[in-house]
Amino acid sequence: AAEDEKVLLRFWDLLTGNSSFAKLAMLSMSLTFGPQVKKSTRQALEKQSLAWIATLRKHFKTDQLAETAFLLGQGAMIDYLLTGNKVRGRKCLEAFLREPR
Repeated sequence: AAEDEKVLLRFWDLLTGNSSFAKLAMLSMSLTFGPQVKKSTRQALEKQSLAWIATLRKHFKTDQLAETAFLLGQGAMIDYLLTGNKVRGRKCLEAFLREPR
């Protein structure tokens, strides 16, 4: 992976660090009830997602790759929150970064 793209792995390591688990679990609970949350909360979550994607766009060759990396990271994060297994998500992201583009 290009050095810039490794930012995805740095985000992963930061988000899956011991001090982040409780915050992520709380966020996960709020997302579980996403359709029932207030419109302003959904808008704030969407804004945050777009900010993450914008950050990733600075490190990937195309917008599509940045959005794919973001969504892949979200899926890996959900798996981590459900299972506590952060290794599987990291391996998934590493595999994505090894793929030729």
